[in-house]
Amino acid sequence: MKKILILIFFISIGFVLDGQELTNNDLYIKVDLGALYYQGDLSPLHNKYSSSQASIGFSISADYFITNDVAIYSSLLIGSLKGDDMYAKTVERQKRNLSFKTHLYEGSIGLKYALQEQIGLLKKNKLLLEPLFGVNLFHFNPKAKYKGEWIELQPLGTEGQGWASGQEPKYNRYAMGLSIGLDFSFQLKKDLYL
Repeated sequence: MKKILILIFFISIGFVLDGQELTNNDLYIKVDLGALYYQGDLSPLHNKYSSSQASIGFSISADYFITNDVAIYSSLLIGSLKGDDMYAKTVERQKRNLSFKTHLYEGSIGLKYALQEQIGLLKKNKLLLEPLFGVNLFHFNPKAKYKGEWIELQPLGTEGQGWASGQEPKYNRYAMGLSIGLDFSFQLKKDLYL
């Protein structure tokens, strides 16, 4: 599970809980619904551009503007990931017959920088563009179906961890990551963004 890449695409509805424009001390709440994809050993094609079937993800986040341009953000995401050799494009991998599913829980916190004051075209067209950087903590617990029962994979050391003395321990089901991205929104009404 070391080589998990999660591609996330979300459609967001956000609203401001204060003034008419995003300004100092405004709280901006977003509710997101989107797709999560697993990309790794159980992707349909064995290359870095192949990903699994989409799973639904839900997120809620809050941005608090500490200045007119800088916001502290936090978010919570709930979703699931899955991979299955059944969808592989080669017979060998289909015969291997591996699969997994896991719930994914993620919390993140970081900073955003609103660019609409620096780029007049954004403000004129009611667009919100914010580069972001933060840290996240996520939890996953992969399971596979065996004889009709879902079995947790981490205790089994399915990647060889913990099988011989001196080897690395089993992977932790909690992990940290860095969030680097670009948040883009369009103002629909005075306090409503898409």
